[in-house]
Amino acid sequence: MPLLTSAQPFNVLPSYPSFCYSYNGQLTGRKDQKSPEEVMDIELADSWIAPIVKYLEHNELSIDKNEARCLRAKVVRFTIYKGQLLRKSFSGPYLKAISPEEAKRVLAELHKGKCGNHAGGRNLAHQVITVGYYWPTICTDSATYAKKCDSCQRFTHVSHLPPE
Repeated sequence: MPLLTSAQPFNVLPSYPSFCYSYNGQLTGRKDQKSPEEVMDIELADSWIAPIVKYLEHNELSIDKNEARCLRAKVVRFTIYKGQLLRKSFSGPYLKAISPEEAKRVLAELHKGKCGNHAGGRNLAHQVITVGYYWPTICTDSATYAKKCDSCQRFTHVSHLPPE
């Protein structure tokens, strides 16, 4: 009796589990699904994302030479894929570029959400990057968010040592 029950020969078996190949790209059971046109639009609000997207899509630069030079240097790290602005990461997948409003929601979910552990500023910034999001002020926003958290301030360790 053969040990393999698959119809494929041994040398053709996939290295990943079969559930990785069974996904057909469509989610079922969600009532709030949007059409691909609605999902793929990049909202060009007045944020840090707008000049980068304008340059990548339309080659539009600022009139000021210094701003144009700085923008060309920044844009090298970004790409647009399926309507999403992505930033190239040093050691990992692309990071999704998000607006400041979305950044506040991401910080709140990672800090206080279901899996949140009320991490400090540096750890919270690392979690944001690990999850796959990017905005230019991740470190400062994470630190200020952790400092403003009420429960973190109430139950923090208080040092009773005199200052040196």
